[in-house]
Amino acid sequence: MDRMRYESDGRIARVVIDDGKANAMSVPFLEELTHLLDRAEGDGSSALVIAGRAGMFSGGLDLKLLPMLSREGLRELSETFARTMLRVFTFPLPTVAAITGHAIAGGAVLA
Repeated sequence: MDRMRYESDGRIARVVIDDGKANAMSVPFLEELTHLLDRAEGDGSSALVIAGRAGMFSGGLDLKLLPMLSREGLRELSETFARTMLRVFTFPLPTVAAITGHAIAGGAVLA
């Protein structure tokens, strides 16, 4: 199952986050989101909507993963999270977060 789905009607791009659980953020999650932001910016869309599934936008960083990460892994996750959130914050298209449910910690930052 893919974590994210990209849709576009030619004008509005949508990134739908749905891993079937809490949409918890990890380095691969954040890299995939960045890739989809690049895609939305490059495909001629005039706006972007980021949505979760019904009942869950994002629970933030993957708390089950954090205790298992090395110091380098924690640094990579922290830097990737910061870089991705800055990318969202400075995204050149009008962007809307469709808060479809819980948005906790890093999920609230993304929103």
